[in-house]
Amino acid sequence: MNRLDHVLIRVDKLEKAVQEFQQMGFKVFYGNAKENCHHALIYFQDESFIELVDQSKFPALLLYLSKKKVLKNLGIFFSRIGHYASSESRFLDYSIYDSDIDYMHKKCKTNNKVSKLFKLKREDSKGQKLNWKLFAFKDMDLPFIMSDYSPLKYPGNDADVHPNGILGIEAMEIASTNVSAYCQKLNRIFDIESADAVFNFEHTKIRVVKGNSSKIRSLTLKGELQSDFDLESLQSYGIFMS
Repeated sequence: MNRLDHVLIRVDKLEKAVQEFQQMGFKVFYGNAKENCHHALIYFQDESFIELVDQSKFPALLLYLSKKKVLKNLGIFFSRIGHYASSESRFLDYSIYDSDIDYMHKKCKTNNKVSKLFKLKREDSKGQKLNWKLFAFKDMDLPFIMSDYSPLKYPGNDADVHPNGILGIEAMEIASTNVSAYCQKLNRIFDIESADAVFNFEHTKIRVVKGNSSKIRSLTLKGELQSDFDLESLQSYGIFMS
């Protein structure tokens, strides 16, 4: 069964956001050990994670090309990267994990315009080399598809155990200008029937609602919250508790 892999959230200043989430009882890991790292990660026991993204820390050339809209001419994958660099939305994107991404890519090419299957790599904050695969749809409303990380995405054995007791992402709400059409797209890709525009992915419900624009509206977290942590600041990031 497919599951929510991760959600990308734009932040104005990464160091400040990391500190704020840490104060709320989350373990937060920078994406790499570089001084100008542009992202940080919050892992959960349901295998999902949140990626905090600071656009201002993207390479200057990438920001320039995005501003000039050049990246749109370089293909589906780079067009999506350009969106990350220039979007003013709080939620930038989301991805769905697939255990057989080679088969999924072949299947999606039949009825959708998709990027090639990229093999990517990076080093995490501890210098561990990670490898994974992904591909993206031309339709920016749809998620991109991820493989798992190899050898292991977590930077430590207890990276997904948070002092505040949060276990994972229970639900995500997505607004669409055409709820029926969006549900049909998800159903065609993932073979999941929806009831009242709610899709039951493994561990996480994705709810589609009517909106003036197509975007992620909110995340709902789950867990037995420890009483000595105040999570009120989560709401400024579009995140709520169940």
